[in-house]
Amino acid sequence: MPTVLKVDGTCDYFVSTEKQRMARGFDRMFSQINSRDARAYLRVNITELFGSKGEYYRYKHGERLLNPEQQQHIRHLLDQCGSGHLDFDHYENNYDFNIPQNGNGRP
Repeated sequence: MPTVLKVDGTCDYFVSTEKQRMARGFDRMFSQINSRDARAYLRVNITELFGSKGEYYRYKHGERLLNPEQQQHIRHLLDQCGSGHLDFDHYENNYDFNIPQNGNGRP
Protein backbone atom coordinates (compact mmCIF):
# COMPACT_ATOMS: atom_id res chain seq x y z
CA MET A 1 0.00 0.00 0.00
CA PRO A 2 1.42 3.42 -0.88
CA THR A 3 2.46 5.47 2.11
CA VAL A 4 0.26 8.47 1.26
CA LEU A 5 -2.97 6.46 1.38
CA LYS A 6 -4.78 6.28 4.67
CA VAL A 7 -6.44 3.16 6.03
CA ASP A 8 -9.81 4.38 4.72
CA GLY A 9 -8.38 4.69 1.17
CA THR A 10 -8.26 8.50 1.05
CA CYS A 11 -5.19 10.46 0.05
CA ASP A 12 -4.18 13.91 1.34
CA TYR A 13 -2.78 14.74 -2.10
CA PHE A 14 -5.93 13.92 -4.10
CA VAL A 15 -7.08 16.75 -6.37
CA SER A 16 -10.42 16.55 -8.18
CA THR A 17 -10.38 16.74 -11.97
CA GLU A 18 -13.72 18.57 -12.06
CA LYS A 19 -13.73 22.29 -12.79
CA GLN A 20 -15.01 24.51 -10.02
CA ARG A 21 -16.28 28.09 -9.92
CA MET A 22 -13.18 29.96 -8.82
CA ALA A 23 -13.08 33.63 -7.87
CA ARG A 24 -10.33 36.04 -8.80
CA GLY A 25 -9.75 39.10 -6.61
CA PHE A 26 -11.72 40.93 -3.92
CA ASP A 27 -10.39 44.46 -4.37
CA ARG A 28 -13.75 45.87 -5.56
CA MET A 29 -15.51 44.02 -2.74
CA PHE A 30 -13.38 45.88 -0.19
CA SER A 31 -14.07 49.23 -1.85
CA GLN A 32 -17.81 48.66 -1.24
CA ILE A 33 -17.34 48.24 2.53
CA ASN A 34 -17.84 51.61 4.19
CA SER A 35 -16.60 50.83 7.69
CA ARG A 36 -12.87 51.18 8.26
CA ASP A 37 -13.15 48.83 11.25
CA ALA A 38 -14.84 46.17 9.12
CA ARG A 39 -12.11 46.42 6.45
CA ALA A 40 -9.42 46.10 9.13
CA TYR A 41 -11.19 43.08 10.67
CA LEU A 42 -11.45 41.42 7.27
CA ARG A 43 -7.84 42.20 6.35
CA VAL A 44 -6.51 40.64 9.57
CA ASN A 45 -8.68 37.52 9.33
CA ILE A 46 -8.14 36.93 5.62
CA THR A 47 -4.38 37.39 6.09
CA GLU A 48 -4.54 34.65 8.74
CA LEU A 49 -6.41 32.44 6.26
CA PHE A 50 -3.67 32.81 3.63
CA GLY A 51 -0.73 32.85 6.05
CA SER A 52 1.03 36.09 5.08
CA LYS A 53 0.46 39.63 3.88
CA GLY A 54 2.09 38.78 0.55
CA GLU A 55 -0.35 35.94 -0.10
CA TYR A 56 -3.24 38.12 1.07
CA TYR A 57 -2.40 40.76 -1.56
CA ARG A 58 -1.87 38.15 -4.30
CA TYR A 59 -5.40 36.86 -3.71
CA LYS A 60 -6.89 40.34 -3.21
CA HIS A 61 -5.52 41.62 -6.52
CA GLY A 62 -6.51 38.48 -8.41
CA GLU A 63 -3.07 36.98 -8.99
CA ARG A 64 -4.33 33.74 -7.40
CA LEU A 65 -7.65 31.98 -7.69
CA LEU A 66 -9.92 31.54 -4.67
CA ASN A 67 -11.43 28.07 -4.46
CA PRO A 68 -15.04 27.60 -3.25
CA GLU A 69 -13.94 26.87 0.34
CA GLN A 70 -11.86 30.05 0.51
CA GLN A 71 -14.76 32.04 -0.97
CA GLN A 72 -17.10 30.59 1.63
CA HIS A 73 -14.70 31.49 4.45
CA ILE A 74 -14.44 35.09 3.22
CA ARG A 75 -18.24 35.33 2.84
CA HIS A 76 -18.61 34.08 6.43
CA LEU A 77 -16.25 36.85 7.60
CA LEU A 78 -18.30 39.39 5.61
CA ASP A 79 -21.45 38.17 7.34
CA GLN A 80 -19.80 38.53 10.74
CA CYS A 81 -19.12 42.22 10.15
CA GLY A 82 -22.55 42.86 8.65
CA SER A 83 -21.43 43.56 5.10
CA GLY A 84 -23.93 41.20 3.51
CA HIS A 85 -23.47 39.58 0.12
CA LEU A 86 -20.79 41.17 -2.05
CA ASP A 87 -19.36 39.62 -5.20
CA PHE A 88 -15.73 38.86 -5.90
CA ASP A 89 -14.09 40.78 -8.75
CA HIS A 90 -14.28 38.01 -11.35
CA TYR A 91 -15.35 34.37 -11.60
CA GLU A 92 -14.08 31.60 -13.85
CA ASN A 93 -14.43 27.85 -14.12
CA ASN A 94 -11.07 26.26 -13.47
CA TYR A 95 -9.34 23.40 -11.72
CA ASP A 96 -8.48 23.69 -8.04
CA PHE A 97 -4.90 22.51 -7.68
CA ASN A 98 -4.61 23.65 -4.06
CA ILE A 99 -3.75 20.71 -1.81
CA PRO A 100 -5.78 20.99 1.42
CA GLN A 101 -3.59 22.07 4.32
CA ASN A 102 -3.84 21.02 7.93
CA GLY A 103 -2.93 23.26 10.86
CA ASN A 104 0.84 22.89 10.46
CA GLY A 105 1.02 23.97 6.80
CA ARG A 106 1.40 20.43 5.48
CA PRO A 107 -1.08 18.17 3.70
